[in-house]
Amino acid sequence: MRKRAQELLEASETSEEVRMQWLALAEEAAREGDYLLSEYAYKKALRLRVLW
Repeated sequence: MRKRAQELLEASETSEEVRMQWLALAEEAAREGDYLLSEYAYKKALRLRVLW
């Protein structure tokens, strides 16, 4: 999951498709118990500023 997050960061697109990929990653991370990644991915999907 973290590798996929890194790939999404490198893509640096703001398209709806990338946003949906962030949401899917957030949900998957939450199911797996990686709440830090989940929170980060949700913020990226919502286009909020992420400080870390």
